[in-house]
Amino acid sequence: MPNRILVAEDDPSSLTILRLMLETGGFEVVTAKDGEAAWALLAGPTGFDACILDIMMPKLDGLVVAKRVREHAQLSDLPIILCTALNDRTTVDRASALSIVHYIVKPYAREHVLKLVGQVCAEREAALKLASFARTAQRLGIGEHHVAQLLGDVITETSELIPRLRATPTGADEADLRIRLNGLKGGAINLGASGLYESLATLEGNFGTGNSAALEDSLRDVERENSRLKNLLAARTVLPASGRPR
Repeated sequence: MPNRILVAEDDPSSLTILRLMLETGGFEVVTAKDGEAAWALLAGPTGFDACILDIMMPKLDGLVVAKRVREHAQLSDLPIILCTALNDRTTVDRASALSIVHYIVKPYAREHVLKLVGQVCAEREAALKLASFARTAQRLGIGEHHVAQLLGDVITETSELIPRLRATPTGADEADLRIRLNGLKGGAINLGASGLYESLATLEGNFGTGNSAALEDSLRDVERENSRLKNLLAARTVLPASGRPR
């Protein structure tokens, strides 16, 4: 699955140029002609790997849309690239306050655009510690929808296991939970979720040691990673209440 990019630009010719550049570079492109349409797409059920926002747009300007992205629980880490013909200090300061450091300055240059978009997508993937569904599907020889479904199962099972681990079980129940923890670790790493694998491995090391503080810290790390993955999966596949992809 190619990286999915939202391009918001009110000038039709500039919008077409960016779309063609990105599509010929192997990206999937969705376009918006104003800031309001861009925000509706970003806040909708279908996720994006990055967005390119023109600063000067009708209805909502690019910086207003960027601010909403940064304040949104499921979008706050989405890479934002601003495109503009402007180069004033006020614009740069407002963008810096939103942790935006990437710009495409008109006139556009294809190689620069493709390099920058590819870079921010790769950086986000590395930060998320989740391999693309396409690469995981290719490695496993299964469909991308199967990868999403199986990852949803791991997320759900991890959520169900955490309360039992907090109960500090002993005996046979402890042994059973260790087996389940090890199984979830295997599922996470097989599905490219290295971040969840690492947090589960730390939890496994702290489980049964008697160090309640270390156990609670690692449980919280697993909860955070699980929640982050659930949000990411929800943005890409639309999860029903059960946590499994439709």
